[in-house]
Amino acid sequence: MSTAGRENRPVVVGVDGTDASLRALEWAIEEAQLRGCAVHAVTVWSVDPARDIAGTSPAEARETHQQQLTRSVAKVIDGRTGLPQILPRLIESTPTAGLVEAAEGAALLVLASHGGERLRKFFVGSVSAGCARHATVPVVLVPPA
Repeated sequence: MSTAGRENRPVVVGVDGTDASLRALEWAIEEAQLRGCAVHAVTVWSVDPARDIAGTSPAEARETHQQQLTRSVAKVIDGRTGLPQILPRLIESTPTAGLVEAAEGAALLVLASHGGERLRKFFVGSVSAGCARHATVPVVLVPPA
């Protein structure tokens, strides 16, 4: 029995421009095709004075992230047909809070599993671990290639 058309809730996917997040976006698109629903490709950003280039305004930072999200989606869908609706969303927040918020009411939240050193994760936690703890929808972690 086909599930197409029965699922109205979108698949939400975190996109940060890395190869791992592009794999997560590909997975999310394939899942959305099976479910017959849209994909919300979400980039969460914030102004971080410690990391951002001196003199970068919040508007410039937002535009940079918007362009990165647009390029990421374009790269994944290039040459493909029959795709579900893909809605890029830019959210200003911390990564975990923004993704959890974006996934409210969604079918599921898809994230890339970037890996990383265990000690850092122990003390700080990771975005995927935070989302798994706080999201009200299932969280799918797509491993790196």
